Amino acid sequence: MTNGNITLGELVSTFPFSNTVYMKKITPQVLYQMMEQSASDLDGQDPETGMLLQQSVSGGFLQISGFRVVFDPDGEEGSRVSSITLDGQETPLDRNDSETKIILAGNNYILSGGSDYDMLAGLPKYAEAGGELETIRSYIEKNLENGILTGYAGTEGRISYSGSVYQPKDYTVSVLQIVDEAGNPYADREISYRVDGGEGIMGKIDSDGYLKITLSDGGHGIRVSDAQAEVYVDNYAGIGLVTDAIRPVLKLTAPVPGSEIPVKEQGTPEPVYPAEDEEAPGDETVIPGTGDSSMPQIYAAMALAAVAVLVLRYKKENK
Repeated sequence: MTNGNITLGELVSTFPFSNTVYMKKITPQVLYQMMEQSASDLDGQDPETGMLLQQSVSGGFLQISGFRVVFDPDGEEGSRVSSITLDGQETPLDRNDSETKIILAGNNYILSGGSDYDMLAGLPKYAEAGGELETIRSYIEKNLENGILTGYAGTEGRISYSGSVYQPKDYTVSVLQIVDEAGNPYADREISYRVDGGEGIMGKIDSDGYLKITLSDGGHGIRVSDAQAEVYVDNYAGIGLVTDAIRPVLKLTAPVPGSEIPVKEQGTPEPVYPAEDEEAPGDETVIPGTGDSSMPQIYAAMALAAVAVLVLRYKKENK
């Protein structure tokens, strides 16, 4: 969705299938089976950037809440889920636990076994909570304050990857091109932008129109005008790092005069000199690690897998 007013039409476009929200009782063992299916297309990880190496897009990759999952992209099929931990708990669930009951909420398509989630097909429906679209609309309305979406939590690092070699670290977005209204490179200029809806920052566009930004590990949203849509970058998905059949060059249109993102004036920072065995920094702009919990806008997920289900909440019951 573009920044600005959220319309019912945009919600319908984002959630077009008229799904309903089902609830089923599952066990940790079933939850691990679900997430192994979600990870079935993972096929290794670049040891330097963390980029997932598969060249296909899975419509069955789950977007989750209520728990955290760690995937090992280098693992063998059926062994790619390293751990699952419920919110509020420190100890991961036991993948062999077939006794503890958890209430799972998600759309009726997935919870009925769609996208090869066969482990859910035969489980009885515990409850039904209305339409998926209506649920999302209610959530947005609940978080509006004077017409502004203020309470949206954004992504919270629920899905992470821990391959056999890669260790999370900062990465540089190198294929984000700024163009003018005619589509030509907006080269050799300074431009202001926001990351994850934060404060305005000044950056420099190179001679080919590319704006290079160094970000903390994970997904981020970048915009050059509050009146335009953002682009989503993610080192794990490779979006913003490389271009190929499933990862295009990201483009943002330079804002018209008067619509630039304001930047607070700051004092001149003291220079930082590299150590003798380090290379001097280039022109890219370094953004302090911001995490991914401050994104105030809703994304149609652009990680290598598309949104297939919104797992709304997991609630552990007493035995």
